[in-house]
Amino acid sequence: MVIMCVDDEVTVLNSLREELKLGLGDRFALEISDNAEDALVYLQESMQDNTHEIAIVISDHLMPGMKGDEFLIKVNKINPRIRKILLTGQASADAVGNAVNHANLYRYMAKPWDSKDLQMTIEEAAKSYVLDKELDARVNMLADLNLCGQILAEEVNINSSLERIILLATSKTASKKGVILLFDHNMLRYAVQAYYPEGELDLKYLDQSELVENLPAPVLTYANDTQEPLILPNAYRDDTWRLDSYVHTHRTRGVYVHRIENSGGNVMAVLYLESDRKDHFDALKQEFLDLFSRHAAATLANSNLYQKLEAKVAERTSELEDKNRSITDSIEYARRIQYSILPAEDVIGQHLPQHEILYEAKDIVCGDFYWVNKKKGRILVAAVDCTGHGVPGAFMTVMAYNLLNQIVNEQEIVNPRLILAELDLSVRKGLRQDETGGHDGMDIALVSIDAETGLMDFAGAYRPLYHLRNGQLNELKGDRQPIGGSLIAHSSFTNQTLKLERGDRVFLFSDGITDQIGGPERRKFSSKRFSDVLLSNSHLSLNEQFQAMKSSFTAWKNEARTENSDDIMVFAFEW
Repeated sequence: MVIMCVDDEVTVLNSLREELKLGLGDRFALEISDNAEDALVYLQESMQDNTHEIAIVISDHLMPGMKGDEFLIKVNKINPRIRKILLTGQASADAVGNAVNHANLYRYMAKPWDSKDLQMTIEEAAKSYVLDKELDARVNMLADLNLCGQILAEEVNINSSLERIILLATSKTASKKGVILLFDHNMLRYAVQAYYPEGELDLKYLDQSELVENLPAPVLTYANDTQEPLILPNAYRDDTWRLDSYVHTHRTRGVYVHRIENSGGNVMAVLYLESDRKDHFDALKQEFLDLFSRHAAATLANSNLYQKLEAKVAERTSELEDKNRSITDSIEYARRIQYSILPAEDVIGQHLPQHEILYEAKDIVCGDFYWVNKKKGRILVAAVDCTGHGVPGAFMTVMAYNLLNQIVNEQEIVNPRLILAELDLSVRKGLRQDETGGHDGMDIALVSIDAETGLMDFAGAYRPLYHLRNGQLNELKGDRQPIGGSLIAHSSFTNQTLKLERGDRVFLFSDGITDQIGGPERRKFSSKRFSDVLLSNSHLSLNEQFQAMKSSFTAWKNEARTENSDDIMVFAFEW
């Protein structure tokens, strides 16, 4: 540390120098200046170059140019930690007060001074300076440690944790080089090196073959032999380490080695830091690294736990994906079975040459289906919407499809209202709803057309029929009662009769299309919008009209970026 003496009288400066040398010996370096201006220049250059650590400034007051109190105020602005002593025989109370209030004056002493008092004042000022310096350094160290803890707490990946640990340890201790060795069950997994040649960071992973070129060999031995940190002031002069080829080649000076242990005391990693300066790892750096190693241990433990959890999650995810794939494959197979029971296109074409079908499942399998049959000279067409969708709805479709075929083909019933009554009874009986109280069932629109006369009977269970003729759309409403899903049998359904003319178009559909959410305000497509689209395109051919309807519906749905909210089925034919 340096003591600076400033006085315009050379005899006073010489006396101070001799007296301080005699009393303090070589513990302090002395700098003298006969004017405040030169002293300030020296102080500023010392601060910039970091060449001298000026701890104490002793100044006279009455000097040509800048007075002592003004000088000490400027010193305080440059470095508030410097202890400032005003040593003068002629200083007013105002000048002393100014120095106390604005220069953080350590002491005022009068000339001529008492030698013992001066030496004691210097000793105490130096102790005070050192304590302040150590306190600041410790506060900065704890702030760095807190920041490191926050940074490391955010790491969960083992690789990034290792990189962050070695970067922080190396940079925060101003080390030239650092290596962290990761162990697993006392076996070295890999190492990460941070190197600062000429201030530029070089970060890389080292394999086993590269360790001997980048690390002193005793480091690996140390990891297994001792739990205490190893601090070498000068490895190149150490009797054991100087024999190592790495230390000898690189003339390694300061070395610090610390085990990073888990809660059970087993080594997880070893931290190696290196400096090209002797005595680099002082007590403060050692304390920092000891506390830092605890943060590093927690980070590595968390990273290992996270890695295990990730592996477990990946394993479980793979199992779930396999199960999901198996379930999906089964449902895909069920879809093929479901589609196989639907009437074939060529069969429909034999009875209704001009027809169009929109059939979209919300999920893989569908709860809606269409049915076409011919019996006793009558063409029967149904649009059926079963309870639910997906797998439950698909089970219902198979049951309903078989019951319709049984009622028409075996019982030879072709009257729509009687078919619905029998279907209702069969569903309730098949699902044992009198016993279970279940509510599963279906809505249906059913027509029976005399193939010769075009006379069409319609009956519906909660589903309507749209009839289009010469640009006029007429709705035939079904009965407000479902098939199944009730403890009371619906034995009475109503027939509505209509004589079809050539060019008439009939639309049977489930509620999936009218209830679909879409549009700019996310509302239902609605029966009105559906009928308006059909009417506005009624002048087109059935195929063109149907394509226009599908395009309008798709645009409505896409505008709100929504998927199908239900199964969708529309069956249309032209007589």
